[in-house]
Amino acid sequence: SIKTKGMYDLLLRKYHTSDIMTSWLINNAGTIVITIILLAVVTVIIYSMIKAKKQGKSHCGGNCAHCKMCASCHADENKQ
Repeated sequence: SIKTKGMYDLLLRKYHTSDIMTSWLINNAGTIVITIILLAVVTVIIYSMIKAKKQGKSHCGGNCAHCKMCASCHADENKQ
């Protein structure tokens, strides 16, 4: 909006861009840290799932009677 743009221009004239960025980083530090931690946790989970899949391990609960993916999940066992 025009009002927001005018306020932004005023801020740029009053403060340097680096001051605005530093201020923004300080004000959002908690959110940034939590986001980085969550991304790291999700990355580790996905990595461990891919590693387990490559090793032939399964993450299923073992109740194939209710699983729609049973045929594809245990295809190697069904061939024998």
